[in-house]
Amino acid sequence: MADVRPNPRTGRVLVLYDASALALDVLLRATGAPWRPAPDTPETYAGAPPEAPAVAPPETAGPPETPPGQPWHALPLPDLLAALDVESPGGLSRAEARRRLAAWGPNRIRTRPRPGVWQLATRQLRNPVVLLLLGAGGASLALGQALEAASSIAIACVTSGIGIRQELRAGRAAELLTRMEAPVARVQRDGREVVVPAADLVPGDLILLQAGERVPADARLVLASDLTVDESSLTGESAPVAKDPGVLCPRATPVGDRANLVFMGTLVTGGRARAIVVATGMRTEMGRIAAVLDAVATEVPFLQLRLQRLVRVLILAVLVLGGAGVVAAVARGSGAREALVPALSSAVASIPQGLPITVTIALSAAVSRMAGAGALARRLSAVESLGATTVICTDKTGTLTRNEMTLRAAYAGGQMLDFPCAPADRDRLLPLLRAACLASDAHVPPGGNGVTGDSTEAALVTAAAAVGVDPGAVRARHPRIGEIPFSSGRRRMTVVCRDGQGVQVFVKGAPEAVLARCTQELRDGEVVGLDGAARAAAQEAADAMAQRALRVLAVACRPLERYTGPPVADDIERDLILLGLVGLADPPRPGVPEALAACRRAGVRVVMLTGDHPATARAIAEETGLLADGGLVLTGTEIERMSDAELSACGERLAVCARVAPEHKLRVVRALQARGEVVAMTGDGVNDAPAIHAADAGIAMGRGGTDVTRGAAQLVLVDDQFPAIVRALQLGRSAHDNIGRSVRYSLATNAGEALASLVPLAAGLPLPIPPALLLWSNVACDGLVSLALAIDGPDPAALDRSPADPREDVLPPPVRRRILARAIGIGLGVVALHAGALALGLGAAKAHSLALAALATAKLRYARDLRASGPDGRPLRLPTSPLLRVAYGSASTVVLAPIYLPSLRSAFGLAPLGLADWLAVLAAAWLGTACEAAVGHRPAHPPPTRIRDTWRGEARQVATGQFGRRAE
Repeated sequence: MADVRPNPRTGRVLVLYDASALALDVLLRATGAPWRPAPDTPETYAGAPPEAPAVAPPETAGPPETPPGQPWHALPLPDLLAALDVESPGGLSRAEARRRLAAWGPNRIRTRPRPGVWQLATRQLRNPVVLLLLGAGGASLALGQALEAASSIAIACVTSGIGIRQELRAGRAAELLTRMEAPVARVQRDGREVVVPAADLVPGDLILLQAGERVPADARLVLASDLTVDESSLTGESAPVAKDPGVLCPRATPVGDRANLVFMGTLVTGGRARAIVVATGMRTEMGRIAAVLDAVATEVPFLQLRLQRLVRVLILAVLVLGGAGVVAAVARGSGAREALVPALSSAVASIPQGLPITVTIALSAAVSRMAGAGALARRLSAVESLGATTVICTDKTGTLTRNEMTLRAAYAGGQMLDFPCAPADRDRLLPLLRAACLASDAHVPPGGNGVTGDSTEAALVTAAAAVGVDPGAVRARHPRIGEIPFSSGRRRMTVVCRDGQGVQVFVKGAPEAVLARCTQELRDGEVVGLDGAARAAAQEAADAMAQRALRVLAVACRPLERYTGPPVADDIERDLILLGLVGLADPPRPGVPEALAACRRAGVRVVMLTGDHPATARAIAEETGLLADGGLVLTGTEIERMSDAELSACGERLAVCARVAPEHKLRVVRALQARGEVVAMTGDGVNDAPAIHAADAGIAMGRGGTDVTRGAAQLVLVDDQFPAIVRALQLGRSAHDNIGRSVRYSLATNAGEALASLVPLAAGLPLPIPPALLLWSNVACDGLVSLALAIDGPDPAALDRSPADPREDVLPPPVRRRILARAIGIGLGVVALHAGALALGLGAAKAHSLALAALATAKLRYARDLRASGPDGRPLRLPTSPLLRVAYGSASTVVLAPIYLPSLRSAFGLAPLGLADWLAVLAAAWLGTACEAAVGHRPAHPPPTRIRDTWRGEARQVATGQFGRRAE
């Protein structure tokens, strides 16, 4: 419009158009009060309310080195253009765009370079587990034990390969963000619309958007027509957001409520718009998420860190024991070389070389079981992290709820009804839902499988079908002949339909927009006047639904005596008949309340982190039982005002965080971790990725999750079902216990073997079991039995107790005492039986047979004892393990073969055993059980409160190859 001339006498307005000028230029030059759209105008323009705070334009001319950081959503449009050094929103010239691109850089998401394979391989050489295995292999090679050397080196290579693979996968999340960038953008340059690579956009560009396009950069709207944007990738909320360029938002408005901005990577679902680019590349909201995600340090998993500590202790113990044996033998008069070879051989035999592979197989078995429960573990560390989880931070939409709108309540005929309703109330709802179906565009495809269209309208059509309304048949009997579409200004939708009796109008929209146009009401099948009391009752019902965090819509109709079309709102949207109100919400998923109750019984707290409104979040929390024990509800704005210490202090009572941004979720996870909690984080949107990456156990949705979220997560829920997390918790705890039993078995039996060799060496006695026979015993009892313990079935009672304390070592002091006692009992039992046989003159062959049988029996008895009681001494009732039975049978067969088969007996120099001999063997094997029982279980002292922080510091140092100094 070039000019607008009103005539005060006739009331007419003369509008002069200039095809060469942009409408917005004229409006910005207009004098007087800023232009605001009329309520019924479908297309709105940006304007500045008088109360909006003014921001002084920059004093310097030309673009600065970097775009100024401004609250773009809170600036009046003229001030925004001044801040961007744009004379008008008509677009930049090509020359200016090139100049700004050179100054500000391309519109791309950048990530830091990832280390290469060789760099990661070098880092693995600093892993104590790998060093121990390589050292054992070298020692075995020096002793001429080629098979043992090859086995140790192979296990070291496999362990390093697994570590390299996990580190390569850990850095993919930030890179996946680049897939959400738009490849091209429609932009106005030199007054003409052109298509350019999205990477060439600069602040100040005027971009054009329409339905189906991905937003190429953060931009402020200047013109929009019924624009809706899917911001689920940014905020996590699936409902499309209506945008309005004609509003100004307060500076503290959360990202999800900034109605005048569109953001990079989001998808335009409806309408069209023009917008001024305000941020590109890493300065966009998506870029900020990428920066946070890239900055989150990858920590070494707890189990790996604890195993590394254990290996350091083992290295020291092996060196001390071997050195003590050599010193004692030399002091007794033996030559240094004569003492060194058996001492070194015994020390190498005491190293549980198969422990890393056993742990890996145990975690893999748990991963397989989790997959059967609907949870795919992308990294083995997810298993042990879930086993120690104490807090689950979960998204709401799609995780706790179905992520689909559903009719929950209705008001019809003056009566409030819950939905699904009783059969007697269906007739009362039929007119209401039939009209709602006609005033909706949701489509039922042929065959009736699902509903397509807007989620709210789909819920109405589904509810209508549930009470007996056939949407297709109803629409066929009432063909639509006119329509006034919904808009953010009107807040209602109106359709005109023809039937056999005439023409009817059906209206659906916000209660305040529809009730004001109603003068009658349908009650008990009759149309009655809508008096003050009836209107107040309808408003009270709408308020009650709103307090339940339901989305409330009013539905009305009106018969028309004549209709010539097209529809005019003032003519047909009056004297309406109120049919009722509907309340819709995204309901909780089936099984979620029970799953949350199971988490509470297991000692695991659940905290909801959502971008939704506080009222909606609280309503879902109350309905699912999340607030059953009380709890604190915080908003993102409140979290921003808190210091890290204040937020951490709230961690114990925290239950719900609403209207939170990605950085808020990350802060909550860090605050809980600072309290010593092991945190699992679930989510589906890009906004969840930094917190998922920082959590001890990151969990992504399989169906509704983005590639970025799945790339940052350790665990993926196949069907997006929260109860699958509870099952994964049980399997994680069971795997943690199984690994603990396997580690205890390996350490105690290997240490017992070492004592059985080193004590006679120091005392000048013959070895009870020659090295070849000791290797035979290890093949028989160690590998298969240890593996059977590691992949034992899940404990049904795993969730009936609190999670293991993550601050404890893999072997806390009471467990170490019991392992040492068991090892001493095993070693002394073998030495005593061997020495006694020699003293009785039974001969070396019989003595070796007795020692071999005693060692094997003591190992198998220890495996049985481990499944009978936990590390704290409490009795266990584990299900029968077929694999362990096979291991028992195989070990017994392999041990008995050289004792009773003549060919093997002569090869190993053994003698057969009789009944009396076996009684002596059982007595010697029982000595280990007796020693452990004598030590008993003493509760460990509680760890210092800061130990968890120290552990996290060590984990970061190990991850970056800087381990060696304690975290402050």
